[in-house]
Amino acid sequence: ARLAERARGMYVAAGNLQGEATALLLLGRLHQRAGRFDEARDALTRALDLGRRIDEVEVQVSVLRALAGVESARGRVADARARLDEAVALVEDGRRNLGGPVLRTSFMSRRQQVYGDLGLTYEVKLSTRPEKYLGARETGDHAATQLKAALEGGGDAPADVDTPIESE
Repeated sequence: ARLAERARGMYVAAGNLQGEATALLLLGRLHQRAGRFDEARDALTRALDLGRRIDEVEVQVSVLRALAGVESARGRVADARARLDEAVALVEDGRRNLGGPVLRTSFMSRRQQVYGDLGLTYEVKLSTRPEKYLGARETGDHAATQLKAALEGGGDAPADVDTPIESE
């Protein structure tokens, strides 16, 4: 828990709200595992508030799931259910907007940010079609185009894309 608090302090000092929310999520989970449910709920509630403030759906869903676990452990099944229902609603809303460029690149942007914070680099390789595959070629081509766009839109990391292999 001390490391999570330390990380949170570093993110606060840097003004990184997403990092702070993630550190609070971790802190809440640690408190939950230790049976300190009041502390867990406090940390998770602060994480949820930050996730909403910065409109970070992934953080909100993770926090809501963790809060449901805390409520369930305390015997508050209705409250746990309400948290899970809220998480599901966020996920469903995200599915409706799945084609949007912001959602397509959010994962790669987050990875790039975390790796950059740690001073690391990475390379992404995408193989778009194996020799033997199922489904319509057009569907596979569309998926490959979308994946490539997401990778390229995620930042400066290079993305190698294999040429689709013709099926016999």
